[in-house]
Order: sequence, then structure tokens, then C-alpha cells
Amino acid sequence: MAAELNEGACLGMTVMDVTPLGPAAVLSTISRAVKPPPNAVAPRYCCLAFGEESVTPVWIALDRDVLYVDRDGDFDFEEAEEKIPAALTTDRFEATFLVGDLAIPGVEPAGLRVRRGVEKRGGETISIDVRIRKMGAPSEESDGRYLCYAMSHEAHGNMAFCQSIESASILHFGGGWQLQLHQNGPVKRGREFEATATLDALGLGPGSRVSVRVQNAVPKSAEPVVQFLNGGPAVRLRHRC
Repeated sequence: MAAELNEGACLGMTVMDVTPLGPAAVLSTISRAVKPPPNAVAPRYCCLAFGEESVTPVWIALDRDVLYVDRDGDFDFEEAEEKIPAALTTDRFEATFLVGDLAIPGVEPAGLRVRRGVEKRGGETISIDVRIRKMGAPSEESDGRYLCYAMSHEAHGNMAFCQSIESASILHFGGGWQLQLHQNGPVKRGREFEATATLDALGLGPGSRVSVRVQNAVPKSAEPVVQFLNGGPAVRLRHRC
């Protein structure tokens, strides 16, 4: 969501009507006793946690052009359906892994997709997206789900797969949502500026922010409210992008 605001007395701002965060301590209890994929050369790991107060962990491991997904939650990657080769892609990503749906009651993840790209200046770009159900927050999408995604190069660190299971990030899909406000440039008296609000769930580790695509899912009546710290009038952000 974004809006251009013009307020002569704006020196600072805060966001009202914030959804409380779920307990981050829940994620720290997830077991990291994961067995490496069989015959993998250089696997790197990441954990996807589904749910809010009671989470279901799904460990994934990336080994070159193969993605392993612990679908059954037994902390190994030995079943045939847990090995997913890269699919052909025509976009900027070098490899796309189509995981599909996961059997997790309540959240019912659908269309899980992991993408990996190589940047021109070196380095790697990772993108993970999935559609989930959120208890107490019905979506206006046709299937009742929200599209949630995590990407490299974001404010909470560079999201990436990690060679060490103990150091791997945990991405929280369906966790407590937090409304965050981002200022695009300095706020000066009498000057127009742009602010963007995002709906996120924070996990554990670098780059563990999961964002929610709000365009069509969040009810149109839900509008973030910006309150100026020095007593200026409240402003609603109505434009979604």
C-alpha cells in the first residue's frame, strides 16, 4: 500500500491499528535435527514454519539444481517425492522449483514455489512464495488464501539458504502480522513525501521477513492509518500497489 502525503507540520509518524505479533519464541523450539539429503553434494538449508502459535516446520534444502522438501515432517529427505528438479523458466530466475501443495491442516499451503537467480555482479537471488489460509483473517481471493512471499535483499538482511542447519533462517508463513511503515526519503516540513505500508510476519535469522500480498486479498475496507507525532491530522493510506 502506498500514498503520497502532503502535511506542513509532519516531522515524524507512527502507524495505528497494528495487528499484534505472534510469539517469536515458538520458532526457537523447532528441531534442527535434520539429516542431509542422500547423495547431495553441497546442500544449503532453510526452514518454512506454517501456522501461528502452533507451527508445523517444513525443512527445505537446495543442492545446485535440485530442491529437497521434507513433506512428511520426519526430518529427512529420503522419499522420492521430496526431491524436486528445477523446472524450465523464461524469467530472470535461473531455476524454478514447483513444490505444489503441502498437507498442513488449517494453513493448507498451496502452490509453494522456490526460485533461484544469479545476479550479473555475482551473488544469488532467492524467492519463496506460497498461498496460505489465515485463521481469523478470511481472504477476499477466490480460494480464501493469502499469497505470502520472502525475497533476498530486504530490510532485515539477505535471505538465503545456509550451509549450516543450526544457522539456517526460519521463515514464518502464517505468523502474527505486523503493519510496517517505510518512508521513501526524508520527511521535511512543507514537503511532499511518499510512504509505503507493508504487512509482514517476522521469523528467525537473516532475511526472515515474510510479506503478504494485499492487493486483492485484504478487504477493501482495511486501510492503514498514519498518525503524525506532532499532532497533525491522521491520514489513511488507500492506494494499493
